[in-house]
Amino acid sequence: MVGEHVHWYIADRCNLDCVYCFKPKFTYNEAEGGNANLAHVLADSDVAKVTLGGGEPTLVKDLAEVTHILKQAGKYISLHTNGLLLDDILPELEVDDIALPIDSTDRDTQKELRGEKFLAVMDRLPHLASTILGRCVRLGYHTVFTAINHQDIPQVYDYVSQNEFDYWRIYEFNDDLASKSAIDAGGSQSELIARIQRIDRLRDGGTSARGYTDCLLAKFLLTEQRMKKLGDSRIQFVGRNDTPEPYAFLDSCGNISYYTWLSQGERRIVGNILSDGYQTIQKRLQEIHDRDWGFDDKTEDEFWWATVGNMPIWARLRDGSYSHEELEKVEAGFLDDVMVLSELHAKR
Repeated sequence: MVGEHVHWYIADRCNLDCVYCFKPKFTYNEAEGGNANLAHVLADSDVAKVTLGGGEPTLVKDLAEVTHILKQAGKYISLHTNGLLLDDILPELEVDDIALPIDSTDRDTQKELRGEKFLAVMDRLPHLASTILGRCVRLGYHTVFTAINHQDIPQVYDYVSQNEFDYWRIYEFNDDLASKSAIDAGGSQSELIARIQRIDRLRDGGTSARGYTDCLLAKFLLTEQRMKKLGDSRIQFVGRNDTPEPYAFLDSCGNISYYTWLSQGERRIVGNILSDGYQTIQKRLQEIHDRDWGFDDKTEDEFWWATVGNMPIWARLRDGSYSHEELEKVEAGFLDDVMVLSELHAKR
């Protein structure tokens, strides 16, 4: 059922400054104790799974109370944390799985993506993994696939495989959401320019002469194929357009927003669970899903951009949405690669 899984941004602050962060902007007074109220609303709803993220959820003072309320109602609880404070709070939490980040085994690359403070977590990942599994909690890892760490994916697998784990998700970098968050963060023009420049390093648009077979999406598909050969079902590649249902986000003000496979950098608020009730929100999410790309008057342009305008030529070959002039720009030596990627994209 649409809306059975809610991603709760329970924290609007963080103790890291990750380049690819896409947390939404909202203002929440933690002292008012509203998290427990929201947890009770979710506990009484049809929601089956709640993913707690942020910002950094372990900074929230009433996180243990929230997990207790949800667990008492039989909800599946997933915690996405950077791990900096996990040792201190883990004994108090009632969760089903914990996901930790790792993007590279190269310290300089990891430092660029998550900052110097994260290196302490990187050094302690085996300890954190052992502690989590020792509490009979499922362990997951998250990796963001970018232009500066894509080549490190096999080494990351070797590293995390030194211990047991339950899943490892590799997310295609979503520069639209990251750019939106960078803009929403505010600050001076120089600060904004610096944030956008950091994000630009993670993109890779490729070149027309190569038929964009060197863009980030191409590398994502090819790396996915390479890793599939390992036959490990715990490895899951998650593309930015792999969202068949509206992705439901909850902030601690009670607002539910959604993100779909075509909505680019925009999350749209569908309602507030405190004032509207979750059943009403769930009906609205279902209506959005049923209408597919035609759910409002803004999506015709978005649909075109997501399926045509923002796609490399090899992703558009099968439906013919390309020009002969565009194809003629591709050098002959890369045409076979274009066809290989076209097949991979079609299968996916």
